Amino acid sequence: MPVASPDQGSPRGGLRHLSGSILSVGVSRAAQLGVIALTSVVVARIIGASGVGTFAICHAFLLVFTVLVELGLPQAVAYFAGREEWSGGSLAHGLIRSAFLFAIPGAAAILAGFALLGDSLPGITWPMAAALAAALPFSLLWRIGPQAALAQERFEAFALLDSAPAFLLCPAAIAGAALAGTEGAVIGLGAASVASGLAIAAWLLLVPGRDPAARPAGGAPEILRFGLKAWGSELLTQVNLRVELILVGLYAGATESGVFSVALSTTAIAWLVMAAFAVSALPRSARLHAHSEQGLIDRLERDERDARTIRHAVLLAPAVGVAIALLLIVGIPLFYGSAFDRSVGLGLILLPGSLMLGVGMAAVSVLLGRGEVLRVLRVCLAVVPPTVLACLLAIPAGGASAAAIVAGGSYAAFTVLAIRELWAVSGSGLRDLLVPGGPDLEDYRTLISRALSGLRGLQ
Repeated sequence: MPVASPDQGSPRGGLRHLSGSILSVGVSRAAQLGVIALTSVVVARIIGASGVGTFAICHAFLLVFTVLVELGLPQAVAYFAGREEWSGGSLAHGLIRSAFLFAIPGAAAILAGFALLGDSLPGITWPMAAALAAALPFSLLWRIGPQAALAQERFEAFALLDSAPAFLLCPAAIAGAALAGTEGAVIGLGAASVASGLAIAAWLLLVPGRDPAARPAGGAPEILRFGLKAWGSELLTQVNLRVELILVGLYAGATESGVFSVALSTTAIAWLVMAAFAVSALPRSARLHAHSEQGLIDRLERDERDARTIRHAVLLAPAVGVAIALLLIVGIPLFYGSAFDRSVGLGLILLPGSLMLGVGMAAVSVLLGRGEVLRVLRVCLAVVPPTVLACLLAIPAGGASAAAIVAGGSYAAFTVLAIRELWAVSGSGLRDLLVPGGPDLEDYRTLISRALSGLRGLQ
């Protein structure tokens, strides 16, 4: 039987071309990165390396605590909404209630943690801690709400909702920094999270799904069972992405963490851009898997569609790598100044692993879409504890340089193990998963054509 393109329609109606999802996610992430870069440059110019280091640590804390309390809900939304088993008012009210319910212990933990450890946290004050605690439920809504839009094939809505915090952060953090220094910038971060969360909640309530009352057959227990399994791996992944920055701040101080944060955020552009494939893959792979279970498509077709997503990530990596290298070498000295010269070398250490991580995240999303949550957890357990141990051993003596080496190695190991797990469960060989071919290049021509058509439609 001929194998269909991964972007062809489904046997069921309603599936849009997958390139639309990739384009929407890619544009959203690229826009966020541009706005975040502008925010970082301006805030750094106002409050200096030490201040921007504290600001980056607070941002990392908010993200980590968000993942701590989300209990796998973003992955559960992508999975069950992608399978068309959860939508409408059931989805909207469930997500909003969960965001506030789950955030209560997290907000309490932020405040209690600061009360106990405030002296060890560089530059963080009580108003900053309060702002982070207040922002937590709205940050959680940002993590889960856009997943519903993507799973429902509302790609443009996803792009707007997903990028809202970054666009609101820019004026809020810059104004806060100008008015009240580092403390004002962090309060601006909290305010931007609150505003974007409210917008996402309004969208969830106002936009119905295909079935206004659809929910998984097992109800909340089934959602929680899947979510909790996915939550363990997502929590470990986020720890893996943030632990180096936090430990550099704790052991080497705010200035060193500021220099490292610029290198980390610049090279993170690589996997954030390539995450367009990962974010798009989870709900689409879940739907393909459901169709395969129902006999609407055969297993070979499903495997080929999943494999092509990974090949696209591989194909994009060299171009992204060249762009990030230029940004490191030219952009950091130009925009940040001589105080951040060390960020260039640190970024070059991080870059190869960051490019590999983009491919690994796509593989993990496909595994989650297939329901292989325990395999993803196994990858994370094999990588993250050794990474944290290596950081604890290396960073006190080696500072940011040691953190960059450990992080790069960790990203590479994560990707190798994720690809191995996907290869083990799919019908695709390693060559099919990792070596792009002519049809993959044709997909890019289709993507560019659709983007140009969309731009002409705006004129």
